[in-house]
This record gives sequence, structure tokens and C-alpha cells, in this order.
Amino acid sequence: TPLFLHAGLVHWALNMSALLQLGLRLEEAHGALRVAGVYLVSGVFGVIMSAILAPHSMSVGASGAILGLLGASLGEVIQNWGVYARPCTLLCQLGVAAVLQLLMGTTPLVDNFAHFFGFWMGLVAGMAVLLSPEVARPSWPMAAKCQRQLLQVVSGSLTYLLFIAGLLALYGGWDAYRICHWCSKISCLPFPWGCSPSVSNSCWWDCSLCTRARLAAQVAWVGSERNGTVELRCPTLSGGSTGGFENVTVWPLNVAGLGNQA
Repeated sequence: TPLFLHAGLVHWALNMSALLQLGLRLEEAHGALRVAGVYLVSGVFGVIMSAILAPHSMSVGASGAILGLLGASLGEVIQNWGVYARPCTLLCQLGVAAVLQLLMGTTPLVDNFAHFFGFWMGLVAGMAVLLSPEVARPSWPMAAKCQRQLLQVVSGSLTYLLFIAGLLALYGGWDAYRICHWCSKISCLPFPWGCSPSVSNSCWWDCSLCTRARLAAQVAWVGSERNGTVELRCPTLSGGSTGGFENVTVWPLNVAGLGNQA
């Protein structure tokens, strides 16, 4: 369902304009059925990986599936290299667009897990099913045909294995961060790059889980409000889709003006 929900009219309009730009060209070349399959597989895989890597966050939108179509466009150019008049230029244009979109996704309040993994699933799925009929013509060299068919089989197998692995990780409660310690950086990066979040005002935004997911806080003090204590309940990265919470105590802290709970 997140693929068909949006956070407002502007969100919906931006996604639909991107979908039209990417989807129409692919549908004209390969048909609606194949493109719809790539769209749904990419979107669902992005949602699965988001649920594994950010189990305490909620997101809506078709951006993961749309990034999947962007990845499929790249894969389609690679598979049908000889069909295009200027394939290198097209590949560079799509590559730059993909890099910019994924970098923009590292800002807060954006589910870049769905974007990132939807893009890669779209890439391999597109290479598996978006093979142009022109490649099968008798005039094409046999070696080129065999190379593309081999790439098609490998991509199709990889698509299947990635999807099954995602389902097993989701329902098996795998701790993805034990396998991929740096995966949290996919969704959010402190900016400017290289800044230290521990230094006050050095970063434009904070990527800590307490600011990106559900947070509960309880305030107490002894004697004076300037001698206050704040108990934070923050989500943890460990534990995969069944990850829990940890308590963080901040003391001493001036809690004047704060209620008993935040």
C-alpha cells in the first residue's frame, strides 16, 4: 500500500510527473505489462528493505518504484546498446539523474532505503525483461545475441534471489546492520559532508535515530529544575525488523519550561 499513498497533492504531482517521463518511453518500447512488472517488483522490494533497515519509521509514496524505473532505464540501455544512436550519452544522462536523486535522498524525512534498493532492483529487473526485439534479428552477430541472453538470465536469477532474500530477512528478523554496518548512511548523511554531529551547529541536520523515528522522553528534577534529568527512549538499529528501543539518560539539564513528558 505505501506505493499508492502520498503525503499530499504536491508529493503526488511530483511523483506522477516523474512516472510519466520514465514510464511512457519504456512502455512504448517494451509494453505496459513488462514495465508494470518492473515497477511493482522495484517498489515492493524497496518497501521490504525499508521495513528491514528502518523498522520504526513510516513512509508513503511511489518514489521507490519510480527510482526502479530509472534503474530499469539504465539497464535497458545496457542491454540494448546497439539499438540506440548515442547510447553512451543516454547512459551518462540517466546515471547523473540517478546519482542526484539518491544524494537528495540522504536528507532527513526522506525514505532513501526505498529509493536506493528500488533503484538497484529496477536495474537488474530491467536487464532481465526489457530486451528489445531488434536484438533478436538475424542480422545481429551471434556472439552479441548470446552475450545479451546470458546477461538476461543472470539478471533474472539475481532479481529472484534478491527478492527472496529480502522476504527471508524481513520475516526471519535478520539483523541487517550486522551484515552491513554502513547501511544507515544510505538513508541520511550529515551535511555539509565531513561535519561532526558532536560539534554544536557544525551540521545542518542531525541523522540520529531519536530525531528520525519515534521518540519518547520523560523529564524529572530534584530540588531545582536546573538539576533536571531527561530519559529518552530511542529506537535501536540492531535487531532488524524486530528491533527494539534503548533508554538514554541526559543529566544534568535545565528543564525549566518543559513538561513532565515530551
